[in-house]
Amino acid sequence: MRGAAIQATVVPNSQDAIVERSIVSPALDIFGLRCWARAYLVDHGLMFLQEGVDGLQDFALSIGLVDLLGQDAVQAIMTSAFDLRRHRA
Repeated sequence: MRGAAIQATVVPNSQDAIVERSIVSPALDIFGLRCWARAYLVDHGLMFLQEGVDGLQDFALSIGLVDLLGQDAVQAIMTSAFDLRRHRA
């Protein structure tokens, strides 16, 4: 049951969008930080790229980000973190 942690907290009412947004924002922050950390580990040779990306994908699925944002948005967040590490001076 993917995304149960996020979806279970949303109570059907007129404020669903507000409740869901307040849950997604911290989840996005956490996911973004995890992406940055894994990109750092890959950049410094402490983790293989495939291991880093697979772990991030599994995490996004487990917290329901893929269901809420879509696979393309999740991949864009991961790509952004890894591109920042790759293009740093």
